[in-house]
Amino acid sequence: MTQQLRLVDLETPVLTPPAQGPGSFLDDVLRGLAQTPKRLPSKYFYDEAGARLFESICELPSYYLTRTELSICKTYGPDIAEWIGVCPRIVELGSGSDRKIRALMRHLLEPVSYVPVDISKENLHASVRRLQQDFPGLEVQPVHTDYTVSLELPHSRNFGMRTVVLFLGSSLGNFNRDEAVAFLARIRQVIGARGGVLLGLDLRKNPSVISEAYNDPQGVTARFNQNMLRRINKELSGTFPVETFHHHAYYEPGPGRIVMTLVSSRRQDVRVSGTPIHFEEGEPIVTEYSYKYSPAELGELAKSAGLHLCRIWTDDDRLFSLSYLSV
Repeated sequence: MTQQLRLVDLETPVLTPPAQGPGSFLDDVLRGLAQTPKRLPSKYFYDEAGARLFESICELPSYYLTRTELSICKTYGPDIAEWIGVCPRIVELGSGSDRKIRALMRHLLEPVSYVPVDISKENLHASVRRLQQDFPGLEVQPVHTDYTVSLELPHSRNFGMRTVVLFLGSSLGNFNRDEAVAFLARIRQVIGARGGVLLGLDLRKNPSVISEAYNDPQGVTARFNQNMLRRINKELSGTFPVETFHHHAYYEPGPGRIVMTLVSSRRQDVRVSGTPIHFEEGEPIVTEYSYKYSPAELGELAKSAGLHLCRIWTDDDRLFSLSYLSV
């Protein structure tokens, strides 16, 4: 995985992911489907339809992650703000909907600017409009890009005491552990010596609780998973018969991760932009890994990336964690 994070001067802070070539949707899909097992990057869940389905997932009783993280933001907002400090520049990777930043923003101490970074342009623009209405004095600099490939952050017109990156929603759990360390190390380079990271990560717990979160009986997660194939059909001239790929998510206790897959129900051939892809009956496509961490594993992860784990906040049931990391 090639990742570059750097600060640059930009006339227009909204960037666009490449339409073709390395790092494009087509390139990532074809390379992923050529692997064994076949893979599709989870970042491509979030087209407009996928973002709506994910919002529906967040409302499900079994999906505790977003609800619990939001409750931690609300409960410990003043303490989190103290750790972030006065006059911060806030950069949120994978900003999505603005519920969490809005819960935190009311507690932050004179933030000078907010940089939401997201691959979904629709989510990004809607969020910016709401934030500018509710926080009219805040400089908002949206960046539409794929932060897992490269990230160019606009310099703020306002001087901030420090840059703090928010990486919430357990998004770091989509990386394997080596990738997670490498990504945190690159964030460390961006934030500088005085900067920090507010990191949201799902915790290890009873496997049945985790499995239920990804296998809701209403079938919303299944539709969300299958929507990736619909997007490929729509945007990349794909020929996936979506109904023949079934959602299957399972927990692997050793590595502590959920594996979310789409399983072909028959032997078949499909095409993506004219490229043939063969499937055997029962063959899976891995669409997401979601790693869960213990507090001790979180501390080791931070240390390996050259960061210091300063503080952990959890809910009463210790389902989820927010942590503040410094250089």
